[in-house]
Amino acid sequence: AIQTPGAPLFLRITQSGGAVAISWPASSAAFVLEVTGSLAAPIAWQPIAQTPVIVGPENSITLPASPGSRFYRLRQASPP
Repeated sequence: AIQTPGAPLFLRITQSGGAVAISWPASSAAFVLEVTGSLAAPIAWQPIAQTPVIVGPENSITLPASPGSRFYRLRQASPP
């Protein structure tokens, strides 16, 4: 897939056994993956500390599956 500048980014989430793999286009290096357990206000997004690995054309992070709901988003990182 080709990522068009300005187009929305999509996360691909798959579960296998006791792990969840989250991936997104590698061309979106300026984004941070965040997670929250609830979408009720106020939403407390937390950055995923794990550094993504590049697998083909995608950034990928594998996390242990955990009980309950988890919601993920990509947020554009602030410049240093």
